[in-house]
Amino acid sequence: METIFPNGKQHGLLTGKVKRGQIPTEGRLGWSVAITKAKAKSYLNDRTFDIIETAEVIGHKYGRSVAQVALRWLLQKEVVSSVIIGARTLEQLEDNLGAGSGWTLSQEEMTVLDDVSTPPSHYPYDYLVQRNVDRQNRHIQSHNV
Repeated sequence: METIFPNGKQHGLLTGKVKRGQIPTEGRLGWSVAITKAKAKSYLNDRTFDIIETAEVIGHKYGRSVAQVALRWLLQKEVVSSVIIGARTLEQLEDNLGAGSGWTLSQEEMTVLDDVSTPPSHYPYDYLVQRNVDRQNRHIQSHNV
């Protein structure tokens, strides 16, 4: 089974138009924030901006945009077979296409992006991990004896 990640730009957040602590008032994200506060909470949180700021630092190193770093990260992941871009303007399309070739992220940068973007584990998955820690530790210890 292949994995496809739609909505890569997350309603314009990766364009850099919205910064930490700002409430968007324009575009699709501004519209969705006005419609539902729950939608705003799902996108406009510290985790999202930690990811964006990490991508900004990496992008600065290569002279690339946050969106290009995000798309390059997806393109380099083995589990991703396709990336669907969602450009609204010709400028956005050209920027997105700049992620496609001519540069790569280092393994260290891939790991940093993986770490910062790993979603939190929720019930029941976090509970299952906690309940199995002893079993896993016993298994590891039995191999070290």
